Amino acid sequence: MAKGYESAVVGRVMRWLVDVGFVDDEAYAQSMVRYCLSRRLGRVGTLRELMRRGVDRSLAERVVAWFEGTDAFVESAYELGRRVARKTEGMDVEKRRRRLWGAGGRKGHDPSVIRRVAEDLFGVGA
Repeated sequence: MAKGYESAVVGRVMRWLVDVGFVDDEAYAQSMVRYCLSRRLGRVGTLRELMRRGVDRSLAERVVAWFEGTDAFVESAYELGRRVARKTEGMDVEKRRRRLWGAGGRKGHDPSVIRRVAEDLFGVGA
């Protein structure tokens, strides 16, 4: 009996909230993926954030896989790359590439995608 509520009452209220759609784990996970994409996170970073927020791993993987099929994480990587490019304008190209690789790694982007973004933004040999 936490906070003075009977466990039976809590159970009924929780079932009601699920039934009327106020508690929807999948909708929450989808919303969190959109939030992660707005922060330019990659697939791994998004999975990590979903699980940190309490989303079940299998649900997180399923929702992330769906978004991955839309190329949302590729676009997220390109947006990150454009941001790094703007911030590092005028710097040596190698330093710009390192900054992109560092940011991409921290954000959980796939190395093959970061390589493609680096080549597109900073030239061949990235």
